Amino acid sequence: MEIQERLEYLEKEMDRLRSRIAELEMGEESGEENDHKTIDASRFVLVDTHGKVRATLGYDEYGTRLALHDENGGLRAGLHALKTGSGLTLSDETGRIRIKAGVFNNRPEVVLFDADGNERILMASTENFGPHLSLFDKKGKDRAVVVVVEQGPGIVISDADGKTIWAAPDSQPRWLSH
Repeated sequence: MEIQERLEYLEKEMDRLRSRIAELEMGEESGEENDHKTIDASRFVLVDTHGKVRATLGYDEYGTRLALHDENGGLRAGLHALKTGSGLTLSDETGRIRIKAGVFNNRPEVVLFDADGNERILMASTENFGPHLSLFDKKGKDRAVVVVVEQGPGIVISDADGKTIWAAPDSQPRWLSH
């Protein structure tokens, strides 16, 4: 680190410390008690020694989010607690989401994406459809579906046009239809 960079860093730190001391002094003057265990804020930003954002924790009208960024500022992981559910997303070095796991509208699911951002595998469970696994082609069409419902288990394998080419049980049940 060059002397100029060090000086700029120290000046920023001194300004930050002066501001914090002023806040503490104002709190003492107003008679506020501060137990130093609670910090009230709507957003926190964690920066590295170079001033790059590495994490944010915040709240907005949709819910609470924690975002973790890599050294280039790219979003790599996110944790969300929203009105419609909660979830976790993990991204690759290009910033594309590769894994999404969560509970959305009371439906637990895990989704895996390919390098182009296409949904390729979905594992989920719903009250109506039961636990199921879907495998998608690059165009997003179901190519294989496995379910376990009250009527029994089922597997359907489809071609690129969505036509069933194999199903078990032998006749494709209505509850496995696309």
